[in-house]
Amino acid sequence: MGNEQLKQRSRSQIKQQICGPKRNLGNKSAVSGLPGSLNKETRHVLSLAAVLAISTPALAAEYFVVRGPDKKGKVVETRPTDKTVVVVGDRAYVTREQAEKQVKVVCKD
Repeated sequence: MGNEQLKQRSRSQIKQQICGPKRNLGNKSAVSGLPGSLNKETRHVLSLAAVLAISTPALAAEYFVVRGPDKKGKVVETRPTDKTVVVVGDRAYVTREQAEKQVKVVCKD
């Protein structure tokens, strides 16, 4: 193509030749119209996954080291409300193994 022909073509024509024709995206943004972009369902699934990932640690089990009226230590999953059972320390353990170790250290029967 010669210089004369390039000068006669408008900028939009050159851009259209390089980038392709304009697409009517309606109310979509240009980014959401690109190939590989996330559709509405995928965004909802990803949002739900993020919420679950954040809230799952809050739903994890907690283990407490307690000492009953018989003065023996044991591990329970819920904080006792009974006045005769005392929580040893003020810490909740994430795993039963951690709590069992602490029973051996703190509650020497």
